[in-house]
This record gives sequence, C-alpha cells and structure tokens, in this order.
Amino acid sequence: MLSDLVASAAGLMFPQHCIFCGEMAETLVCDDCAGKLTPVQYPICPRCGKPLKTGVARSECLHCSGHKWRVDIARALFVYEGEGRETLHRFKYGRRRGLARFFGKELSRGAGDLNRLGALFNWEFGEEPDMAIPMPLHRWKRFLRWFNQSELILKFYAPALGLQVEPSVLKRTRFTRSQVGLTEPQRFANVRKAFAVPEQAAGRVRGKRVLLIDDLVTTGATLNAAALALKRAGAKKVYALSFFTATLK
Repeated sequence: MLSDLVASAAGLMFPQHCIFCGEMAETLVCDDCAGKLTPVQYPICPRCGKPLKTGVARSECLHCSGHKWRVDIARALFVYEGEGRETLHRFKYGRRRGLARFFGKELSRGAGDLNRLGALFNWEFGEEPDMAIPMPLHRWKRFLRWFNQSELILKFYAPALGLQVEPSVLKRTRFTRSQVGLTEPQRFANVRKAFAVPEQAAGRVRGKRVLLIDDLVTTGATLNAAALALKRAGAKKVYALSFFTATLK
C-alpha cells in the first residue's frame, strides 16, 4: 500500500528513537526498555484478570463481587506502573501517536491470535469472540485528543488477532469528566449510561460474542458501562482485553 511505502520512506529519512533510552526503535520503545514493563503474573482474578496478592481459588475477587460485573472475562498483559505508566501517558496526553505501533506489536506478541487468546481467557469450546470493538471515545474527547487510542492500538493488533473489527457498533453518547482523581464509586457513577449501541447496529451485536479492546483498566467502571450497553443490545458474551491493568488496592 502507498501509505506503507510512505511510512517506510519516512522511517529511513527520519529514524525513530526510543522515548526512554534514545536508541533506534521503529516503534518508539526499544526491546530492552520494553522488557522493563511489568507483566501480569498469576495468580489473577478469574473474572477481571487483576493480579491477586494471594493464591486463594475463587470465581471472582472481592473487587468484582462488590459490583454487578457485566464483563464475562477480562485480561491484561501488563501492570500499570513505572515505564508502562510513562509510555501510556506519552501516547495519550503527549499525543505520540506513533506509540500505537508499539502497543499493537506487544499485543500481537503477548496475546496473539484467537488460539493463543484462548489460553489466556480459558474460553470454553465455541465461546470465542466473533468481533473486536475498540473502546469508543466521545466525539468531543476525540476532537480534543485528536485520536482514539484504543482504535489506533487495534489497528496494529487486528492483523495478528484475525477478528472482524467493528468500531461503529458501540458509541459513547454522553460526555463525562475525566475519571482521574475520582473515587471508585464516583467513577462508576460518572460513566453510568455513557454508552449505547445505535439501533441500526444492534443486529450486528445481537447473539454475538464481543471482545472489547482498551488501553487501561483501573477500577473497570468504564469497561463495565460499555459491556452493559452491549448486553442490553443483545450481545451474548462480552470479553475485554487491555494492555494495562491497575493493581487492586
């Protein structure tokens, strides 16, 4: 494709460097610095996928049991801390769009296609997702940021994932304040009824298993609100894959 040729030519003329160490890095994070990200380690909650401090077997952690959880299974690759936190901040708030390639590459390597995701999610046979949906931004938030980070990440992950991508079936219909600085109850209240499936798109969701893609899960409030909208539209299952997850307090 012409865009790929242009990108390759630009890479030769203006080589990319790692945002941390300054070494050459096509994806803006070199392999050595990428190795400093903290992987999610077992034991994890079977439902939300957050790391647990104990190995006590249960169907869900105390955090999940404290809410009416709409996501069937959620998983993340890395813990939101250190270099990971810095990388995401530069991507979202520093507008380093080029980092989307790094996130997509790491998802391709760490999560892979449906077969490898099956091991991560422990799906039952026949319960694999039918489509992937990036977490939507409200149109004003997208205008202010210039891009939807989850949509960009999925663009680079989709070829390895091998699922149909449906960015238009879930909409963020209400502009909400930032979740940063809010307490957990405030976060859940802030995003209540913030998502909807347009009537003309409901048929594409009804009876389907959906994989939501997001950059970061903290309390899971946004994820939960999005999953509720999808299930109200008839989605059979809602799974979620995020690049980062915050640890339980």
